[in-house]
Amino acid sequence: MSSSDVNGLVVELMRRGASLLSETCPNCGGIMLRYKGVTFCPRCSGFTSIEEVEEKLAAPKDLLGDIEKLIYEGLREDLQALRSARGIEERAASLRSLREELEVLEMLLRVKDKVSGIGK
Repeated sequence: MSSSDVNGLVVELMRRGASLLSETCPNCGGIMLRYKGVTFCPRCSGFTSIEEVEEKLAAPKDLLGDIEKLIYEGLREDLQALRSARGIEERAASLRSLREELEVLEMLLRVKDKVSGIGK
């Protein structure tokens, strides 16, 4: 990517809310940007277009949201299984599954909190 291409990418990212950081890239000594909570060097990152930047940086948050939806679906299924459980063994299995889903949800919410705090 040429210097003018990198400069154009930087200008567009800054228009979209990227922050220019005071630190320099440890690899090339160039500028560092923070965009959508991610810090990177526009020269070393390998990004060739604003579309690529948007796609790559949006993906982690989207994935976390998708995982959260799946966990809530699992919780609903586990709750239904607990309601319809017959006998102590079925109830115990449903409760174990609920506990595991809740533990994963708790971890996910901590990660989401850290991710959202990075951009602040």
